[in-house]
Amino acid sequence: MDVEERKGAASVEFKAFNFAEDSTNKIHDDKVARQYGFSGGLVPGIAVFAYMSHPVVAKWARGWFDRGFIRATFIKPIYAGERVRVKSEAVGEGGDELEIQVTNHDGLLCAVGLARLSGGARNAPLSADYPKRELPPAELRLTPSVEHLGPAGTLGSVTFCETGADAENRARQDYLDNLGIYSGPGAPYHPAYLLAQANQILMRNVDLGPWIHVKSELDTFAVPKAGEKLDIRGRIVRSFQKKGHDMVDLDLAVFDAGNHAVAAIKHTAIVRLRQAEGE
Repeated sequence: MDVEERKGAASVEFKAFNFAEDSTNKIHDDKVARQYGFSGGLVPGIAVFAYMSHPVVAKWARGWFDRGFIRATFIKPIYAGERVRVKSEAVGEGGDELEIQVTNHDGLLCAVGLARLSGGARNAPLSADYPKRELPPAELRLTPSVEHLGPAGTLGSVTFCETGADAENRARQDYLDNLGIYSGPGAPYHPAYLLAQANQILMRNVDLGPWIHVKSELDTFAVPKAGEKLDIRGRIVRSFQKKGHDMVDLDLAVFDAGNHAVAAIKHTAIVRLRQAEGE
């Protein structure tokens, strides 16, 4: 990872890593991805989000986990081994926001984002509005199509936890993030690990084939310490078609064991891809 900085702007470079090659989501597999017209298996959106979060946490540190916001939109696929550059620039009054751009080795724009300290701009989710629900058996998961998803009711909840050592290893190995904040006692979970749980709740409730993470917004309300047991809850608020793909918008929230909000997540995904031309 290489870092460059100038007044009000910074640039960090990563060698993209596809840590999901063996995932049940075969869009990360070279052979399957090529069937849908891609050059190879896609580097996960979670990985790209992790790269985008690096300048955010480098700028605001733990304070961002208490009252932060980041939006990421993925435009073009990134492939394993590509050199990607994450550019961030302070904007807004007093430079209190960061605009983020991700480009690949050809200079093509692959993702854009915006981050800030939200300063209480949004109220924390209430546990009563995001009730817990048992996960469905695998054979009873929802069918990934607009006709079957609608706006769905409350999804089955997912509980997650990772030890401090495992969380630190994931930050360094999967997310390629060497910021010191993710190591040692009291270290927070990486924001990409929180966002990854939005993928998990989708996969555990919907019987997905190959699918693609498209866009996310993450609001933070408390420092999520590694080793802490958390759960993610929520619902599908919209299903729709775009360019032949079946897509969903999810409204999700993460809570600690005391039902205090840790994060709110808006998550958009293609749950059923159109076939590539000629298929």
